[in-house]
Amino acid sequence: MCHAFVSDARFYQFLFHIDQEMAHEVQLEGCSYCGGTLHVACYPRKPRGNCLILLDINNIYVSAYNHNFDPYTYLRAIPGKRVYQFHLAGHTNENNLIIDTHDHPIADPVLELYAAAVQHFGRVSTMIERDDHIPPLPELLDELEEIRRIAEDSFKEQVA
Repeated sequence: MCHAFVSDARFYQFLFHIDQEMAHEVQLEGCSYCGGTLHVACYPRKPRGNCLILLDINNIYVSAYNHNFDPYTYLRAIPGKRVYQFHLAGHTNENNLIIDTHDHPIADPVLELYAAAVQHFGRVSTMIERDDHIPPLPELLDELEEIRRIAEDSFKEQVA
């Protein structure tokens, strides 16, 4: 779905229309890689805009790896007041490529990027995405506890 919509600037024009005319909150999750003028940080915003961002930390990491850019620079370019939720997921390594599959535990580099996101954006709700190879509940709870610890530690660093 991502590339079908976000590769066409009309998608963003439509969101901008919703934002201007309807004034309802819309939640937008960027794709794994848009680049150029379709980069989520380049989306034209009016100061009163209500379009919120579901920031997929794994997508940022996957895109940065596959397209050779700095994920931390990308993260800092996103308007912080619009970030509504973080999404965390695992991915699959295929030769020289990473695929956003949501079927593995969250990789350490994604957790490190998540820590930086919490330091940059503050406390934001976080969701673990797992679409396949779902582990037993105790393993998911361990992953959740690690994410909570990272968020709490990162938030403490932000206010320190």
